[in-house]
Amino acid sequence: MRLFLVLVLFLLAIPASAQTFYFDGDTNCSVDETIDLSLIVDTTIPLGSIQLNVTFNPLIVKAENVETTGNALSAYTINNEDGFITIGVISLQGISGNIANITFKGISVGKSPLNIEIVDLTDVNNNPVSGDTINSTITVKKVSEGHVIYVPDDYEKIQWAVDNATDGDMIIVRDGTYVENVNINKPHLTIKSENGSDNCIVQAAERGNHIFYVTANYVNISGFTIKKAYCSHASGIYLYYANYCRISNNVIRGNWYAVYMVKSNNNVIYNNYMSKNIYAGIFWRVRRIIIVYQTMGVMVLQSYFPKTTQS
Repeated sequence: MRLFLVLVLFLLAIPASAQTFYFDGDTNCSVDETIDLSLIVDTTIPLGSIQLNVTFNPLIVKAENVETTGNALSAYTINNEDGFITIGVISLQGISGNIANITFKGISVGKSPLNIEIVDLTDVNNNPVSGDTINSTITVKKVSEGHVIYVPDDYEKIQWAVDNATDGDMIIVRDGTYVENVNINKPHLTIKSENGSDNCIVQAAERGNHIFYVTANYVNISGFTIKKAYCSHASGIYLYYANYCRISNNVIRGNWYAVYMVKSNNNVIYNNYMSKNIYAGIFWRVRRIIIVYQTMGVMVLQSYFPKTTQS
């Protein structure tokens, strides 16, 4: 009986493997496309330090950037020749959840394992603890060559053209005034006017809704006059969880906001003319943005690493 109690106490003293590491985010991309994945830890105890190895197939993908979250001290090494990343984080102070964001880029078509190896793991008292990992796979596909859709030749409305487009398509809008609100939820679309913003106007059909509402990555919008979304919080162009987009050579006027971005990173806002927008020219809550050759106001809120040039 005494031996049994000793054994039970010994087993209870062994820390449970309650720490699980895994990647969160879309693991599909095209060749030359980048994806951002969040490295997550689910834990039931406050952690103190972490050292991990992340391995991948360098013939399929490469790692471009590692960004740790919070105020913890961190260091990392990227080796794209051999296909691994070493991440070390100390002074976690019990932080859990998203501990790092890693950007990968597709190199060639195929599937790359994305494996996590725990090298060292301690709690806040520097006691070693165990952990589990859930591995993933990055799938890289061939870039769609796409085709050209004309508005109104092929479809009378811009929205109808978007609805019938596929990844990689280009939508060219002929001269005229188009009264509509356009929702864009497909990646790798280019929507441009045929002859520039003086000749092609997109005007809000519903003044309280965004004129271009973008929820997909790699969307390009160029060469329009965009106006009359002037009710409270409506935008000429609204990016929501939309990354790597390019907004260029537009006249955006008479809206509540000209361009509004939420959780939309690594976008380029280039050579747009923004006037008579009620609240702000550009309003964003993002991590990275490049703004070049803008006219009218820029407002920054809860932003990190913004870059502006001649704004």
